[in-house]
Amino acid sequence: MAGDLSTKAVSVIDVMNCRREGSLPSQPLVVPGEVHPLSDVCVGSDALARLVCWVRQAVAGCDAVSITVADASGAGTVAATGADARVVDAAQYAAQDGPCLRVARGGPAVQLAEITAQRRWPAFRTAAQETGFRSSAALPLRANGLCVGSLNLYARRSGALPPLETDSLVAAADLAATVLKMQRGWETERSARMAARQAAHDVQRSLLPTLPTVPSLRIAARYRPSSGQIGGDWYDVLKLPDGVIGLAIGDVMGHDLTAAAAMGQLRSVLRSYAWEGHSPSGVLERLDRLVQALDMADLATAIYGRLVLGADDATLRYANAGHLPPLLLDPGGGVHELDGAHGILIGTPVTAIRPWDEAGVTLPVGGTLLFYTDGLVEHRHRSLDQGLAALRETAARHRAADGPAALCDRLLSALVSDDTDDPDDDIALLAVQLDPPGGPAADQNTKPSTLHP
Repeated sequence: MAGDLSTKAVSVIDVMNCRREGSLPSQPLVVPGEVHPLSDVCVGSDALARLVCWVRQAVAGCDAVSITVADASGAGTVAATGADARVVDAAQYAAQDGPCLRVARGGPAVQLAEITAQRRWPAFRTAAQETGFRSSAALPLRANGLCVGSLNLYARRSGALPPLETDSLVAAADLAATVLKMQRGWETERSARMAARQAAHDVQRSLLPTLPTVPSLRIAARYRPSSGQIGGDWYDVLKLPDGVIGLAIGDVMGHDLTAAAAMGQLRSVLRSYAWEGHSPSGVLERLDRLVQALDMADLATAIYGRLVLGADDATLRYANAGHLPPLLLDPGGGVHELDGAHGILIGTPVTAIRPWDEAGVTLPVGGTLLFYTDGLVEHRHRSLDQGLAALRETAARHRAADGPAALCDRLLSALVSDDTDDPDDDIALLAVQLDPPGGPAADQNTKPSTLHP
């Protein structure tokens, strides 16, 4: 019996390790040849639930099993084979005493051959009688020398459970302690990753600009951080003194505070040169010179463009420093890559050829300009070419009436998986749609929402 239990528990531990490493999706864990009412519980919360079922099968005379954890804030049952075991556990929690609580709080194992014969825990005795249990055992779950909970076994016959030192009970307690420790460790790590990601989100969000309201333009942006890291992706929209709209997006190499600081510096510098009215190539050239002279960043990509609004359309004049080409979505569903004026990265050694070329494109009414960073299209399980193809295919289904905010959300939903806590890279999206004079107001006039898995 102990050997069978060990084999089954090892399979649970293997599954938990796979889930922790991200190689197993969150899905029902099915053990060949075994069917029980907990088979629809997902991996993670399922491991302890399966273990108590296996303990019930492996220990002779056992009819129900549960696991109790207790700390200064209270106690609770983290897994049980059924409602009857939970009822008996709950009675002990309510009375703040009982075998499972005494053991879970560091006391020795407790075995009762006849529950009704004991007078020490009346609430426990009453609950056991109501659920039909006659005997019980509570064994400490120890990990690294500390008690982390109790394994509770209940039987409907007096004296049905084997002695505490029986191999099957010792193995059951050891394995339950191991699985509980692993699950707690996995949950702690996951919580830490989520907290780190939230902190990165908060810092990054503070660095993102507020989108302006521009007549005849609808503007939307989205930012999604990478896993627990501060990234170097950024964008900007500027209402310049001459009435032109400045549009920018970029990516500083790295995912740390240094990259975030460099991103903030580059965006501020670009804003200054754009405000002075320099051409797109002039802005990138000055930005590059300052980066090289002051060692502000190792390498960075950037696009800067000047959007001139006309009576019937708008004209974008832009320069590109090593960034992925933006897209122009025309009102008829066509998708066009703006691959002109593609130059070297900001910060490339001074021996490289300069300056940057410029290109222009007309934005018709109902058309949308889409700027994005590489995290949207490049992932560990998909090549860049495949990601760009998926981007164009999804963008082609966009309709102007839906607006740029819907476009951003649709692209994130289609191209970025939400079933992982560890996104490969941060993502920035900026979409600008030209509407007829007097058309809808800007989609957003606030900082963009950040998405979470």
